[in-house]
Parts: sequence; structure tokens; C-alpha cells
Amino acid sequence: EEEKSNWDQERESAREKLAQIQQEWTQEKEKLTQEWNQKEQSYLSEIQKLKDNQPAADSTQEWTQEKEKLTQEWNQKEQSYLSEIQKLKDNPLEKKPKDVVVEERKEIPPLSPEKLEKIHTRLDKAITKMRFGLYREMKSTPYIKECLDIYHGIAGTFLK
Repeated sequence: EEEKSNWDQERESAREKLAQIQQEWTQEKEKLTQEWNQKEQSYLSEIQKLKDNQPAADSTQEWTQEKEKLTQEWNQKEQSYLSEIQKLKDNPLEKKPKDVVVEERKEIPPLSPEKLEKIHTRLDKAITKMRFGLYREMKSTPYIKECLDIYHGIAGTFLK
């Protein structure tokens, strides 16, 4: 009997908890429904205000006329610009030769064998990296132009 009464008490407390949860859920549902209805009303009133404030036919005609006027002005400007461009194409200015100053190169003393070896090993490493696409954190084999740029940059830097 004692176990039966414990079961009854547990069943009763579970029913009370269920009723309480249902009541809370109902209140929450009503609250959300009210909020939604208020938002819906505010949105509908906003839509109505926008419909009421639509421009009249007169202002639409004015806008169309203004738009046509601006379009005509733009077309005139475009034609004038195109004619200027055509004039420039027809009468190109003569190119004046630039004054070129040639500086004499000073003789560079020959590099030591250690420096030459160092340059060759660095170039070999760079070229190997390029072949495997590891240069500049590339994930695939680099393009030929990029390889040439890299090679010329490295070779030029070392040979300076």
C-alpha cells in the first residue's frame, strides 16, 4: 500500500507539473500571438500609409519629363565626347623622343667561387620550388609567366 501511495503521489505530482507546463505554454503562445498581431497591424498600417502617399499622376509626368530632359543632355554630352575622341584619334600628336642618358658601367670585380656557389645553390633551390609549385605558397604548378618573373627577379637580385 505504501508503494501504491508513492506511485499515486508521483503520478499526481507529474500531472500537476504537466498542467503547469501546459498553462505556461498557453500563456507564452497567447503572448506571442498578441505580439504578432501588433506587428501585423503596424505593418499593414505602414503599407496603407505608403499607398496613400504614392505620387500623383502630375508628379509622375513631371518626373518623366525631367528624365527625358536629362537623357537628352546626356546624349548630347556623349556625342561631344565621342567627337573629341575621334578628333584625337585622327590627329595624333607627334611623339617627341625622350632624352636618354646612358651611364657608363663601372667594372664589377669577379665574384669569389664561394659566392658563385652560394648563388647557384639558391637558384637551384628556387627553381626546384617553382617546379613543384611551392614558391609563394602556391598549391599547384605555377604558370610559366610567373615562373619566368620569379626566375628573373631571383637571378637579377643575385647578379646585382
